[in-house]
Amino acid sequence: MSETGRYEIKFVLDEESKYTDALRWLNTCLPSRRSYPGRSVQSIYFDDPEFNSVKDNLTGISDRRKLRLRWYHMGPESSTPKLELKIKNGRLGFKRHFELHPLASDISCLKFNKIAKLVRENIIEKGAVEHIFCNHLSPSLYVNYYRDYFEAPYNIRITIDSNITYSLADPFLSIADSAEITTPSRILEIKFPPSSKNEVSHLMSELHLIPTRHSKYLMGLARHGLIVY
Repeated sequence: MSETGRYEIKFVLDEESKYTDALRWLNTCLPSRRSYPGRSVQSIYFDDPEFNSVKDNLTGISDRRKLRLRWYHMGPESSTPKLELKIKNGRLGFKRHFELHPLASDISCLKFNKIAKLVRENIIEKGAVEHIFCNHLSPSLYVNYYRDYFEAPYNIRITIDSNITYSLADPFLSIADSAEITTPSRILEIKFPPSSKNEVSHLMSELHLIPTRHSKYLMGLARHGLIVY
């Protein structure tokens, strides 16, 4: 896990004109280049029965955590899922990854309760089972989207997420059997280390969009009517 963390600034591109402005900024103001081929990002978020991860976010607690299982698809290839702990400390974000023994090759056909059982059994760093992946945690939401990757000077990373879908993680259903809700919005995210704060502030003055707090986890639960967000 990085000791310095990074800033993460998000923009909701809910209109085609905003998406066009974002592309113009990427191509003419930074400039940026594609740093990685686009790919599908798939995540299962975990929470406790009281949805404390949700409550911490909604109340704006500065020191909060979110746990998810994440893997990627690029063409026919699928990466090995990794357990990821996302930590927010003030305005800085940190990540810690926990390696897993390979899970089932077609995870989309497994029921969510089976996926949780396999994750718990296959965490290589066994101390994480007690301290991170406790028995009271269970899958709450599945999110799938397509991500484009860009990079710019000053160690700036930019992503644009599109075709975002959300499915509730019913323990007795699989990903393939779950009803999904699609959102037409795209999400632009700018990620950078504290040392690049001044440069990013200058560059963002050319991006005539308003940043906003945005969590795919909370947005997915809201789209399914479980919370107000």
